[in-house]
Amino acid sequence: MATKKKSVKAKPKKKKSAPKKKVVKTKVTNSPFQKVASGQPNWFGLSTTDGQAAANFYGKVLGHGQEKMTMGNETMIMLKAGDNQIAHIDSVEPGASPRLIIYFYVPDVDKAVKLCADNGGQIVMPPGDIPPGRIAFLKDPAGAEFALFKPRG
Repeated sequence: MATKKKSVKAKPKKKKSAPKKKVVKTKVTNSPFQKVASGQPNWFGLSTTDGQAAANFYGKVLGHGQEKMTMGNETMIMLKAGDNQIAHIDSVEPGASPRLIIYFYVPDVDKAVKLCADNGGQIVMPPGDIPPGRIAFLKDPAGAEFALFKPRG
């Protein structure tokens, strides 16, 4: 008696797919409208003689977008990383040199200003309120200017 051989089809091998690339989304946290840890920068401000030229420069070098914003009587240019505002550019006071100021988040601007003065710093502009929050401008003992900022809310 002859036996029939069954034909067995080989199972197709699964193709190895390329590993999926992990997409990393970065959230910009240095905005006056978001809180960061106490003592960390939460904003940057550039005062210069030609704000539009500066905004164009940073846009070309760092890829920042820009939009104009009016606060009080002054129009500023806001630098943007994606949809996030990360810094402003305004006009330097007549006779002053251009400067870049780092704004640090503190939970209590008034208390930090007192600590600055008690430790050899200078108060350039005492604590005050502006639409986005509470702010003060100071100098460290070496004369470097910086700001303290606490967002509203």
